[in-house]
Amino acid sequence: MRGLLFKTLFYPGSAVFVLLAPLFALAGREALIRHVYRWVHFHDWCARVLLGVRWRIEGEVPPGPALIAMKHEAM
Repeated sequence: MRGLLFKTLFYPGSAVFVLLAPLFALAGREALIRHVYRWVHFHDWCARVLLGVRWRIEGEVPPGPALIAMKHEAM
C-alpha cells in the first residue's frame, strides 16, 4: 500500500518539477539549482514519510569532494 501511495504522489509531483524546470532555467543558474534542491527535498520527504526509508551513515564522511556509493535495491 505504501508503494502505491508513493507512486501516486511522487511521479506526478516529479513531472511538475520537470515541466517547471525550463522556466527556472530561464531565471538563471541559481534559480534552477534551488528548484532542483526543492525536488530533492520532495523526493526525500516521499521516501521517508510514504515509504519509511531511513538513512544510516557508517564510517567517516570524507571532507571535500567524494564519490559515495549507496547500497540499494531496485524494483
